[in-house]
Amino acid sequence: MPIVESESNRRDPPTTLSEALPADLVFMEVLHDLLRLFVTEEQIQQFLKNLGVHLASCIVDTNIWLADITRTLKKDKPSGLLQAARIGTLHLYASTVVQAEVPEKIDEKAKELKIDPEQAHRLWEASYLPSIRFLDPACLPPIVGHSGACTRP
Repeated sequence: MPIVESESNRRDPPTTLSEALPADLVFMEVLHDLLRLFVTEEQIQQFLKNLGVHLASCIVDTNIWLADITRTLKKDKPSGLLQAARIGTLHLYASTVVQAEVPEKIDEKAKELKIDPEQAHRLWEASYLPSIRFLDPACLPPIVGHSGACTRP
């Protein structure tokens, strides 16, 4: 916090989402949306790779989703996790168990997290679910060298 507050130190809060986001992120998101009109997702990913944009994957569990939803609601802007997934530089994965568990935990922990459960559910459904690839653990191949038994239905 500046010691002396001047007119140049004060900033009005952003009124639109694009004002709240860094310009390069907005550019990448617009570029990604534009490219989607003309080429496949694989071609977009190759283009981003050629530009030197790092692509990563992340498996996320329920507690991280709850923290991220809470942060997004309280800050009133999308988290870095959600922004990176939206522009395609981060591929988000979770199990189908997590997919079912997050709405339950929102209801259970909303008061503790000091969030509106209805708003959290809307955010989860509108912004998070479309950005996550859900995998059913029962349908995944066994891990090579895994010593534990894998039971399948």
